[in-house]
Amino acid sequence: MFSADQLEYIIKVIRGIVDGMMSAGNSGMVGRAREMTAFTEYIKKATAQYGDNPLVGQLLDYGDALMDKSDFADPSELFSAMSELGDGLPQDDMGNGVRQFIYGLAEAVAGASGGGFLGRGDKISDDENDYLDFLRGKLGL
Repeated sequence: MFSADQLEYIIKVIRGIVDGMMSAGNSGMVGRAREMTAFTEYIKKATAQYGDNPLVGQLLDYGDALMDKSDFADPSELFSAMSELGDGLPQDDMGNGVRQFIYGLAEAVAGASGGGFLGRGDKISDDENDYLDFLRGKLGL
């Protein structure tokens, strides 16, 4: 199980990751609403998908608090924190489940709205794909 300090740090990094994905998407007000809806839906589904992982369970207990604004003002600080998180999580099934949970959350947000007229274009932009690739590397996936 995560300590209170570890949990606080992980939640802070998740907030930064989600905020970064929303910025990469540059999807406007309507797109942002879709992204927030996708976030909420992912959290609901994750309960069933990761229900047997107590580490993910701890994160899910924070639900909407994961969506709070990021504390990271400097992207390089977030990128360093992403590396620390990926390196610091256990190298076992539970740790890998946390990695997958975080990546899946970012992916759900990325796929929430598309470009083009009324968001009907490609669901994941090149910038979002680049961010997902970067995140995958930082998490060690």
